[in-house]
Order: sequence, then structure tokens, then C-alpha cells
Amino acid sequence: MNGKYNDEKLAKYKEHVINFLVLQYFENVYFISLYVRLNEISYIVPFGELFHIGGQHSVRGFLFGQIGPKFQGDTIGAKKALFWNVELIFPITGDMTMKGTVFYDGGAGFDNPYVSNVSRANLTGNNFDYRHSVGIGLQLLKPMPIKIDWGFKIDPRKNKLDPEKSETGHEIHFGMTYDW
Repeated sequence: MNGKYNDEKLAKYKEHVINFLVLQYFENVYFISLYVRLNEISYIVPFGELFHIGGQHSVRGFLFGQIGPKFQGDTIGAKKALFWNVELIFPITGDMTMKGTVFYDGGAGFDNPYVSNVSRANLTGNNFDYRHSVGIGLQLLKPMPIKIDWGFKIDPRKNKLDPEKSETGHEIHFGMTYDW
């Protein structure tokens, strides 16, 4: 519980190991429930505590916050979110310092709590809209733990009115791996 609102997380993690292959499954469901105390009108949930689905830590192949509510194209976060990841990890080198991954990610962020007075012309993505991607990745443990993922959107959206605003078909994500 966080002051005047609850942030709930339901998560599952499973891992299966067959010889040197590892199959990982992550399932995450999040929601923020606002509640009002006596003599208090409302509470604003900080921008950073709303859910921004898309990016290296949720649905790879999409930019941070790309799957969810947006005001004039900028992510504004969601009160509800779900995403899941399935990845197959395999060794590239015998000492396991270099691994490859093949993955499927999917998810949605929806229901921003602060858009009741916003013009629908400026608001997009506030309803449940499941998006998904597939991709490949590389994990290096030496000389330092680096992770590179290349995700491909299964359903890239085209903007017929302005083709320059269409989504790219892929995104590359760089980060640190946690296998140390």
C-alpha cells in the first residue's frame, strides 16, 4: 500500500532446464486501485508509478510506453497493465559466457486515471490493445554483463494520413544482464 492508493502486482515465473537449454516464462499483471478516504477528494498517482508498457523490461520490440495511453503521441502511463515473456536461452560458448535468446513478448497498458476531461482527438491507446513481438538476443557475461535484444513487432501500425508517423517494424534494446 502506498499512501492513498494500492499498487498490486500478480507475477508468475517459471523456468525449465533441458541440458543446456533454458525456457523461461514470465507473466505479470499490474493494477493501481485508487480509493478515497473521508474528507479527501482524490490523490494523484505520480507519473513514474503509472505503468508504461513497451521496452526492454516489458515488451521488447516496442519503445518505452508505446503500448498504452498516449496524449498527443507521448506516453502518459496506465492504471492497469499486463505483459508476459517467453524466451529460450541457449549457450553459444561452452563456458556459458555468451548466450543467445529467442523470445516472444506480449502485453497491454490501459486505463489512465486522469483523462476524463481530455479530448479524444488527443488521446490514444487508453483501451485494452494487446500488442506482441518476437525477437532474438545476445547475452555476454565477459568482459561485463551486457544484453542486446532485437524485437520485431508482429503487428506494426501504419499511419495512413502521415506515413512518417508509422511505427517501425523493430527496436533494438541494450542493457545489463542479471546473470552474475
